[in-house]
Amino acid sequence: MTTFQKVNRYKKIIQDYINKHPEKNSDDVLKHLLLRHIPLNKDSEQSLQALSKFRTTINPFFRELVKTLKNPEKNIIEVLDIYLKANPIKKNDDFFALLVAYFNSFEDLYTNKDLQNNTALYQQVIVPLHLYRERMEKDKVDLACELLERRPVLKYEDRDLNAINFMSPDYRRISSEYYENQRIKDSVRKDHRLACEMIRTMAIPKKELGRVITDLLKKIDSDDSLVYLIFETLGSLPIPKDQQSIVVTKLLEKVQNSKNRSDSEAAVKALIKIPIPKQQGEQVAGILLENIYSGTYDFRSLVPKLASIEGQLERVVTHAIETASKSKPSSRIFDNSPEYTTHRLACESLKILAGLPILTESLRERAVDVFLILAGYSDQQMYRPALEAFREMTIPESRHEKVVNKLLENVDSKDGIYCSYSCQALAVPTVFEGYHEKIINKLMEKIRDPNGKNIIYFCVALASMPLLEHQHDEVSNRLFELVDTKNSDDFGYTVQQAFRALLKMADSNEEYEKVAAKILEKLDSGDYRVKCSVCNVLRGAVLPERFHVRVVTKLLELIDGKDYTVMNNVCETLGKFPIPTSLVEQVVSKLLPCVDITSGHHSIDKCACEALGNISIPEHQHEVVFNKLYDRIDTFKGSFPQSVKPDACEAIGKINFNALQCPVIFYKLFMRVMNPDNVFETLNRDNMILNTLSALYNKMTPTERINIVARLESMQDDVASKQPNRLPFLLSVIQKCQSINAFSAGLLSHLPAEKAEDVRSGMVR
Repeated sequence: MTTFQKVNRYKKIIQDYINKHPEKNSDDVLKHLLLRHIPLNKDSEQSLQALSKFRTTINPFFRELVKTLKNPEKNIIEVLDIYLKANPIKKNDDFFALLVAYFNSFEDLYTNKDLQNNTALYQQVIVPLHLYRERMEKDKVDLACELLERRPVLKYEDRDLNAINFMSPDYRRISSEYYENQRIKDSVRKDHRLACEMIRTMAIPKKELGRVITDLLKKIDSDDSLVYLIFETLGSLPIPKDQQSIVVTKLLEKVQNSKNRSDSEAAVKALIKIPIPKQQGEQVAGILLENIYSGTYDFRSLVPKLASIEGQLERVVTHAIETASKSKPSSRIFDNSPEYTTHRLACESLKILAGLPILTESLRERAVDVFLILAGYSDQQMYRPALEAFREMTIPESRHEKVVNKLLENVDSKDGIYCSYSCQALAVPTVFEGYHEKIINKLMEKIRDPNGKNIIYFCVALASMPLLEHQHDEVSNRLFELVDTKNSDDFGYTVQQAFRALLKMADSNEEYEKVAAKILEKLDSGDYRVKCSVCNVLRGAVLPERFHVRVVTKLLELIDGKDYTVMNNVCETLGKFPIPTSLVEQVVSKLLPCVDITSGHHSIDKCACEALGNISIPEHQHEVVFNKLYDRIDTFKGSFPQSVKPDACEAIGKINFNALQCPVIFYKLFMRVMNPDNVFETLNRDNMILNTLSALYNKMTPTERINIVARLESMQDDVASKQPNRLPFLLSVIQKCQSINAFSAGLLSHLPAEKAEDVRSGMVR
């Protein structure tokens, strides 16, 4: 038996023992291993029934080890180190395999400092352990590459069924052969997909990375049905420098020559994620700029990527400026013509580029000149990016006056959206510091007009500006008038914006009291639109604590109503508003029934799940809340309430379960995914369940984490043989857990010794 096989044998013993005795700790595992090991030792004359019955012929080290295990004050690492210094172990010894298997599962219990200080143990066991792990990872890579290289071996001649006359006497036989061949091809494609998913979820050793990338590149030309999946896989890998050029060349070929849109899109997505060599920067920019505004690619990610390529910034920005400057407004409501699409996307791209901090002053000036032209158009697709850019970018001082004059000209427009964007650009306090007086005077003049339109936009802009005391009072009074308005179609929106502006302007207890009183008054309003608008305000409001009880009490009254729209907004608000400790239990009790409310026009259940995840739930309610959320996930196997599943899962991950509850809930959720009757297909794609498991794993003590990982690793062989489609998910969970452990180990190394000990023991998390 090789050393590798011996290690795997002891690893299996550990995993079986942990699965049967999840309550046992690492010391118990080591005792169990020694009971297995000692009968194999040459010094022993017979099998031992218990560690306490050692014979004198047994190596004295084992007696010392037993004493150490019985005495928690003694350090087992030091005892092992002393023994190994006096008795160096051989690589083919069973005891070596035992220690490698043990530390493979429990190394995280001991900090790197502890292990490195014990030089004999570190050199004789820990270093070979890392080599063993590399071998394990290599085996996984070998399996993935083997699956990737599989080719279909057809039983019959590969014929085109459509070319056969269905009236032919041989048609039934030929169709049967054809479908058998298709089944074989599908089976091989399934293996290829599994290989790609495994590669994306594995921590591939650096030595094996080049081979994996080479195999993936070979597959691009041999199987058209998997090209998009291979590109996604390449985009998820850290491409070595010596292979970047060939990978980029292959991706560019597909962008230029592929007739399949999904393949070219996947190639562009991969190009966005991988580094572009300097010598290929010009070629990449040239090819992608040809079709960047066609609507085929994700230009919002692609434009910053092209701008980041060394030496291509000016070229990319100039291309966007020249394309956007040719834009013409369209009279059609929905214009999907190629020319209009190009100009529309160029305007959006120029807005993104203008916000980049690496843009030079001269390029910013050129961009602003184009935006000034676009801001004068009546087409929303043209003026909106320009006005948003004025709000977000750093405008050169040489263009301040032109921009201010243009925006002040726009506020006279009767178009509400046009006026709103212009006011938002003017309201950024740090942009036009030298023009505040001019802007404020213009907007104050607009709000004094009793018959004026768009008053709310002017007031909201003024609320962000440095006003004089009499101007502050005048704007505040105008906002209170707008809160009570009922003479417009959008008064719900007006109420919402007015309250937000009032809360922003409030700078004294009296003003907060006045605004809070008005908010409570509006929650009693008979109009559901006003109630919903006030709820929307409360989600982001910063009210003094003395108002919290009154507001939450009023919201709890509204949640008992029959208006689903109001209930929807109240549930969402309860999850984002500070809940007083005295009302938490009552809020949870009110939200639980809402988890069961489903309506095609509302998302009360979704909002209730989100709220339960955001509230600090009392420990005595943990079980009932978890059961409710778990049932919510478990019962819906159809496609109707798909949005509920991720929210229920996310809520479970946020609940502050105690150390005993976390492993139980983790394993229950995990097995729900691994169950053959899996209802988590959507969650699997979105990684939602993986994020929930990570959140639960983060709350466990180190010992609990190790037990969980050991149980997961023990399932790999079984899952690979019986449920290969679940293997990528299992590997993802293991990798996620191990990455959390690695981060924790790095964190512990920077903590004081006593603090690190507390963290390791689970006292502080």
